[in-house]
Amino acid sequence: MEHTDEEILIALKAKKDRLAPEYSRAYAEMLRLDDELRKVNMAIAAFEPSASSIAAAIEPQKETGIPNNTTPVATHNHEDDSDDAIPNVFSDELSYNKKIFFVLKTRGPSTVNDIVDYIVNIQPNIDRDKLHKRVTTATSQLNIKHKIKARKVGNKNKYYLVSK
Repeated sequence: MEHTDEEILIALKAKKDRLAPEYSRAYAEMLRLDDELRKVNMAIAAFEPSASSIAAAIEPQKETGIPNNTTPVATHNHEDDSDDAIPNVFSDELSYNKKIFFVLKTRGPSTVNDIVDYIVNIQPNIDRDKLHKRVTTATSQLNIKHKIKARKVGNKNKYYLVSK
């Protein structure tokens, strides 16, 4: 039995409506588990007071890359416009380089997909494919210019800020 485009569209929209609440519940659970894991790691670090264990307690939180719903967002950005300045607030007006710097500062080492997911979470109306291409190009160029560093993890690069 063939379906019209309209019937298919209606069925797809109904499926989307059924999946949205499930996604929200799963996302909330992921946030809760990430917070619990962070607390456990910090407690472990308290019993192992070496510098490496403290770093280990913090790193898993950064690695999960769960966007923080309290991300500071500005409507206008009046910060230092130099290429190396890392913004303290996210703004739609930031260049792609500055958005990348902000994400790396906020969530720590990240793949291109992690960066794109973070930005899409803040700017849901952005064209994801276009953003992915721009972030891929920008991270590569920033790495070449030594503004950020890359570490190979599996078959992907994980980018992170250069320590100053």
